[in-house]
Amino acid sequence: MNLLPFWRASSTLGKQVGPLLDLQLWLFGRDIVHPSGNRLLAQGFSLRRSPERHDPCSAYEKSPLTLWAFGLLWRGPSRALYVPRIPYAPKLLSLETDVSGVWSKRDLPTIPAPTSADEAELRGLLGDVFLILAEYEERAWEFDSLWRKKSIAAHKKSKLAPESLAGRWHDAAESVKIP
Repeated sequence: MNLLPFWRASSTLGKQVGPLLDLQLWLFGRDIVHPSGNRLLAQGFSLRRSPERHDPCSAYEKSPLTLWAFGLLWRGPSRALYVPRIPYAPKLLSLETDVSGVWSKRDLPTIPAPTSADEAELRGLLGDVFLILAEYEERAWEFDSLWRKKSIAAHKKSKLAPESLAGRWHDAAESVKIP
């Protein structure tokens, strides 16, 4: 059994969730170019583009979630959770953290690693995020399972069965519940 804190990339959870999150953010990118139109916008996300013309980064927001190609931010009841794409390393921030000018990891404030005192809150926020990702994948599968299969097949690092992604997120949510 891996006794490292669950928020470390080398923990059992980190080894499971890290590749899933990388795939999930890839899939969000694929959904932006869906043949029927941008699926994130269709699901109520708003697009915020970088003011720099040469910067291709953009943010998709649907409160309480913000998505970038490099990670996601979830605003919980009392703190925000930032989870970078690579490596899996969730961190807690103040709810007041302004991310309107964040276009890369470098734009984020310095965020300390969680401590054991943060464990319960971190578990709750991660569980919320994982359930939101599971629900998103369930809708994506229902909307266009063929697109999902093609998108996952195009992700060079994934050998995941496309129909299992939502279930994997549900499993991850279950695994972070307070023991």
